[in-house]
Amino acid sequence: RFRFAHDRIHQAAYTMMSKKQQRDDHMKIGLAICRYVLEYNENDYDMMFIGVNQLNQGGPDALSDERQHFTIAQLNLKAGQRALALTDFPSAFSFFDHGIKFLRPDYWKIHYQLSLTLFSAAVESACALSDATHVTSFTEVVLKHSQCLEDRLAVL
Repeated sequence: RFRFAHDRIHQAAYTMMSKKQQRDDHMKIGLAICRYVLEYNENDYDMMFIGVNQLNQGGPDALSDERQHFTIAQLNLKAGQRALALTDFPSAFSFFDHGIKFLRPDYWKIHYQLSLTLFSAAVESACALSDATHVTSFTEVVLKHSQCLEDRLAVL
Protein backbone atom coordinates (compact mmCIF):
# COMPACT_ATOMS: atom_id res chain seq x y z
CA ARG A 1 0.00 0.00 0.00
CA PHE A 2 1.38 3.39 -0.99
CA ARG A 3 1.56 6.00 1.75
CA PHE A 4 3.20 9.42 1.97
CA ALA A 5 5.97 9.74 4.54
CA HIS A 6 4.93 13.26 5.47
CA ASP A 7 1.77 15.36 5.13
CA ARG A 8 3.65 18.08 3.25
CA ILE A 9 4.74 15.61 0.60
CA HIS A 10 1.14 14.52 0.24
CA GLN A 11 -0.04 18.12 -0.01
CA ALA A 12 2.64 19.00 -2.58
CA ALA A 13 1.68 16.03 -4.75
CA TYR A 14 -2.00 16.96 -4.44
CA THR A 15 -1.47 20.59 -5.44
CA MET A 16 0.44 19.47 -8.54
CA MET A 17 -2.71 17.74 -9.81
CA SER A 18 -5.18 19.67 -11.95
CA LYS A 19 -8.47 20.67 -10.27
CA LYS A 20 -10.30 18.29 -12.59
CA GLN A 21 -8.02 15.40 -11.58
CA GLN A 22 -8.52 16.27 -7.90
CA ARG A 23 -12.32 16.24 -8.35
CA ASP A 24 -12.22 13.00 -10.33
CA ASP A 25 -10.03 11.31 -7.72
CA HIS A 26 -12.30 12.45 -4.86
CA MET A 27 -15.27 11.07 -6.79
CA LYS A 28 -13.58 7.70 -7.46
CA ILE A 29 -12.52 7.34 -3.83
CA GLY A 30 -15.95 8.36 -2.56
CA LEU A 31 -17.76 5.96 -4.89
CA ALA A 32 -15.48 3.10 -3.84
CA ILE A 33 -15.99 3.79 -0.12
CA CYS A 34 -19.77 4.18 -0.45
CA ARG A 35 -20.04 1.04 -2.58
CA TYR A 36 -18.11 -0.88 0.09
CA VAL A 37 -20.27 0.48 2.91
CA LEU A 38 -23.53 -0.27 1.08
CA GLU A 39 -22.44 -3.81 0.17
CA TYR A 40 -20.78 -4.89 3.41
CA ASN A 41 -21.81 -2.74 6.36
CA GLU A 42 -24.61 -0.19 5.95
CA ASN A 43 -24.37 0.66 9.65
CA ASP A 44 -20.77 1.88 9.41
CA TYR A 45 -21.74 5.54 9.49
CA ASP A 46 -18.21 6.79 10.03
CA MET A 47 -17.12 5.24 6.74
CA MET A 48 -20.30 6.46 5.05
CA PHE A 49 -19.55 10.02 6.22
CA ILE A 50 -16.01 9.73 4.85
CA GLY A 51 -17.25 8.38 1.52
CA VAL A 52 -19.99 10.98 1.08
CA ASN A 53 -17.58 13.77 2.01
CA GLN A 54 -15.24 12.53 -0.72
CA LEU A 55 -18.12 12.56 -3.20
CA ASN A 56 -18.99 16.09 -2.17
CA GLN A 57 -15.39 17.23 -2.65
CA GLY A 58 -15.60 15.78 -6.14
CA GLY A 59 -18.80 17.70 -6.76
CA PRO A 60 -21.54 17.30 -9.36
CA ASP A 61 -19.27 18.39 -12.22
CA ALA A 62 -17.10 15.30 -11.75
CA LEU A 63 -19.96 13.02 -12.79
CA SER A 64 -20.59 11.86 -16.32
CA ASP A 65 -23.56 9.55 -15.63
CA GLU A 66 -26.79 11.41 -14.87
CA ARG A 67 -28.07 8.52 -12.72
CA GLN A 68 -25.18 9.03 -10.32
CA HIS A 69 -26.49 12.49 -9.43
CA PHE A 70 -29.66 10.94 -8.01
CA THR A 71 -27.71 8.24 -6.14
CA ILE A 72 -25.30 10.74 -4.59
CA ALA A 73 -28.16 13.06 -3.61
CA GLN A 74 -29.72 10.05 -1.84
CA LEU A 75 -26.43 9.22 -0.10
CA ASN A 76 -26.18 12.83 1.11
CA LEU A 77 -29.74 12.57 2.42
CA LYS A 78 -28.92 9.36 4.29
CA ALA A 79 -25.72 10.83 5.75
CA GLY A 80 -27.52 14.04 6.69
CA GLN A 81 -30.31 12.16 8.43
CA ARG A 82 -27.75 10.19 10.41
CA ALA A 83 -25.90 13.39 11.34
CA LEU A 84 -29.22 14.90 12.48
CA ALA A 85 -29.84 11.85 14.66
CA LEU A 86 -26.42 12.47 16.22
CA THR A 87 -27.36 16.18 16.67
CA ASP A 88 -24.45 17.17 14.44
CA PHE A 89 -26.35 20.02 12.81
CA PRO A 90 -23.45 21.59 10.87
CA SER A 91 -22.61 18.26 9.21
CA ALA A 92 -26.28 17.50 8.59
CA PHE A 93 -26.79 20.85 6.89
CA SER A 94 -23.67 20.34 4.79
CA PHE A 95 -24.88 16.91 3.61
CA PHE A 96 -28.35 18.21 2.76
CA ASP A 97 -26.94 21.25 0.97
CA HIS A 98 -24.59 19.06 -1.08
CA GLY A 99 -27.44 16.67 -1.81
CA ILE A 100 -29.42 19.57 -3.24
CA LYS A 101 -26.45 20.57 -5.39
CA PHE A 102 -26.35 17.06 -6.89
CA LEU A 103 -29.97 17.31 -8.03
CA ARG A 104 -30.35 17.86 -11.76
CA PRO A 105 -32.47 20.46 -13.58
CA ASP A 106 -36.21 19.81 -13.26
CA TYR A 107 -35.50 17.82 -10.10
CA TRP A 108 -38.88 18.71 -8.61
CA LYS A 109 -40.63 17.07 -11.57
CA ILE A 110 -38.33 14.06 -11.86
CA HIS A 111 -37.54 13.33 -8.19
CA TYR A 112 -40.22 15.13 -6.23
CA GLN A 113 -39.99 13.13 -3.00
CA LEU A 114 -36.19 13.26 -2.83
CA SER A 115 -36.24 17.01 -3.55
CA LEU A 116 -38.90 17.65 -0.92
CA THR A 117 -37.10 15.56 1.69
CA LEU A 118 -33.69 17.17 1.04
CA PHE A 119 -35.06 20.72 1.12
CA SER A 120 -37.22 20.08 4.21
CA ALA A 121 -34.28 18.51 6.05
CA ALA A 122 -32.06 21.43 5.01
CA VAL A 123 -34.63 23.83 6.47
CA GLU A 124 -34.71 21.84 9.72
CA SER A 125 -30.94 21.76 10.12
CA ALA A 126 -30.53 25.42 9.09
CA CYS A 127 -33.15 26.32 11.69
CA ALA A 128 -31.19 24.41 14.35
CA LEU A 129 -28.13 26.45 13.33
CA SER A 130 -30.11 29.73 13.46
CA ASP A 131 -29.25 30.28 9.80
CA ALA A 132 -32.16 32.49 8.78
CA THR A 133 -30.83 33.08 5.27
CA HIS A 134 -30.86 29.40 4.33
CA VAL A 135 -34.10 28.73 6.19
CA THR A 136 -35.77 31.45 4.12
CA SER A 137 -34.28 30.48 0.76
CA PHE A 138 -34.95 26.74 1.10
CA THR A 139 -38.46 27.36 2.48
CA GLU A 140 -39.26 29.57 -0.52
CA VAL A 141 -38.18 26.80 -2.89
CA VAL A 142 -40.39 24.24 -1.12
CA LEU A 143 -43.36 26.61 -1.09
CA LYS A 144 -42.90 27.28 -4.80
CA HIS A 145 -42.68 23.62 -5.87
CA SER A 146 -44.68 21.67 -3.30
CA GLN A 147 -47.74 19.86 -4.58
CA CYS A 148 -49.95 19.88 -1.51
CA LEU A 149 -50.60 21.71 1.73
CA GLU A 150 -49.11 18.91 3.83
CA ASP A 151 -45.77 19.30 2.02
CA ARG A 152 -45.81 23.07 2.59
CA LEU A 153 -46.57 22.67 6.29
CA ALA A 154 -43.43 20.58 6.76
CA VAL A 155 -41.25 23.70 6.31
CA LEU A 156 -43.39 26.27 8.10
